[in-house]
Amino acid sequence: MGPQYEQPDQEGRDQLDRHRRRGTFTDFVLTLDGERHIAKCPTTPHDLSIGFLNAIEAGGEKVGLTVDELLPKIDIIRYSTTVALNRLLQRVGPRIGLLMTEGHEDAIIIGRGAQWTDGQRVAERRNIAVQNKPHPLIDRSLILGIKERIDSTGTSCVRLTKRTCARSCDC
Repeated sequence: MGPQYEQPDQEGRDQLDRHRRRGTFTDFVLTLDGERHIAKCPTTPHDLSIGFLNAIEAGGEKVGLTVDELLPKIDIIRYSTTVALNRLLQRVGPRIGLLMTEGHEDAIIIGRGAQWTDGQRVAERRNIAVQNKPHPLIDRSLILGIKERIDSTGTSCVRLTKRTCARSCDC
């Protein structure tokens, strides 16, 4: 059976409709001979390579070069996409889970300090009675604790093993 897709709430459907009307873009930024050139093409979520290649072609057109002429002049290509992030924020797509250090499973739900009020004015942050904490992106039942520990320097104090992970996930 394929992935289970959750239906977005009304706010998620409204965001999705705005997204579908506006679309997303694959940006191409090229620095050539000390000058920066920018091109945009519609993202193609069904096949990201199409939008990627279209962006390179549009970038070449900006500087008067074909793709075959442009590619040898490029030293580095970096590519990233917001398709997965957009699906997560819009609450569409497959349900996802999160593995957390055992004992800290609720940390992401509780939030630290006032992280969920970022962008609000101080007076708005202090008016707790009218605060609306956003709904978690991941349902608490899908956050699992795993036995592992990393210290503040990134050193593993309790190593994560396949057996421990499988046991935590009931795999």
